[in-house]
Amino acid sequence: MEIKDITFDDKKELFVIKFDKSTLNASYNLYNQLNLSKGKILNDEEFSKLKDFNDYNVNFSKALNFISYRIRSKKEVYTKLKKEDVPEEHIDKIISKLEEDEYINDYRFAKAFFESKTRINKWSNKRIEYELIQKGISKDIINEFSLNFKEIEFENAKDLAEKKLPQWERKFDGFKLKNKIYTFLSSKGFDYNTIERVLGELL
Repeated sequence: MEIKDITFDDKKELFVIKFDKSTLNASYNLYNQLNLSKGKILNDEEFSKLKDFNDYNVNFSKALNFISYRIRSKKEVYTKLKKEDVPEEHIDKIISKLEEDEYINDYRFAKAFFESKTRINKWSNKRIEYELIQKGISKDIINEFSLNFKEIEFENAKDLAEKKLPQWERKFDGFKLKNKIYTFLSSKGFDYNTIERVLGELL
């Protein structure tokens, strides 16, 4: 494969290698490693290295685009790239690079997820924990934040019950009212201890 022309892209800081029917990029290291020059004929191994570098960059851009919309967990990025048929060796390199540059960080992801789901969505810790496990977050990280947000969880459960209480008090009393609140909060994922605290304050 003969190189027809070589230019340099200042914005990308990459060499642009032009062939008859394709154009590929090369880093400084790869440019020197392959000793690229106009008119040079690359053998299959050299061309393969050049193409692999380009494929990696394309796949890395896919990952950057995926995490640009919102913060993602490591597992989410892995799953996305896997669905895009990205080679396993590229996935490993991409994730390592993203972690190194702090683009993905499961600890930071879990903290943001807890804050968003407790303060905005008023989810129970149990529901949040389930979602984080699905996203590949370790149990140690989950447990740390679950404890930190325990009081907010209680306030959320109490707030949800208080909004329902006026209409239920017109229909139920005593055990039936207590059972109605318990069933409602339980369906939202709140645990027994949290529900008992809410019942103790509201009834």
